[in-house]
Amino acid sequence: VQVHGVPPAHGGVDAGGLPWVGLLGLLWPLLPARWRSRTSPGTVAAVLGVGVPLLQKWLHKPEGPPLATVEHVDLARYAGSWYEVARLGAPYEAGCDGQPTAHYTLAGAQLRVENRCLGSDGRERVARGVARVVPGSGNARLEVNFLPAWLHALPIGWADYQILALDRGYSVALVGHPSRESLWLLSRTPTVDPATLQALLDIAQGEGFPVERLQRHGAG
Repeated sequence: VQVHGVPPAHGGVDAGGLPWVGLLGLLWPLLPARWRSRTSPGTVAAVLGVGVPLLQKWLHKPEGPPLATVEHVDLARYAGSWYEVARLGAPYEAGCDGQPTAHYTLAGAQLRVENRCLGSDGRERVARGVARVVPGSGNARLEVNFLPAWLHALPIGWADYQILALDRGYSVALVGHPSRESLWLLSRTPTVDPATLQALLDIAQGEGFPVERLQRHGAG
């Protein structure tokens, strides 16, 4: 399998806007009367104006140099089921004993995300979210959010999901975060051959990921 990683034009999303201000105006009449009697929209907006940026800064991983992603991704072909062959980081997967899987469903310009794995107690764990495309990235840079849908208008909870390598058949993929703390090797099958695995590891190592710390699931 030939794996391609093509440097893109690196862009970004401006998260400095305040979409929650408009959201607050819509939600304010729906809040319990006893809450509204104790405060005002202006007070809540002022608190959010300080609290949201602080929370966003606390949740945000420090980024390293820009990652080289593939030039273009056909989201319709990328959708479907993937097996996690290896991973780095991802605290929400710490309790997974079995091999995690991810299923992406195309929904307009976004992807619906459903991650599954077996926990140490034998019970299946499911995390559902949504992925949106970073404009100008050729669909190779996305942001994923697993918070409830009604919180998606807030500038929090969005994590970078950048596709660093993808073969022509859309059968293997390498996905990482600019912090170099999170990395996923994905395959349409539970295992990949050693040559393909090494090709993906070489790309990851070249981008500065500590591949020696990868937790592996399938390398046949």
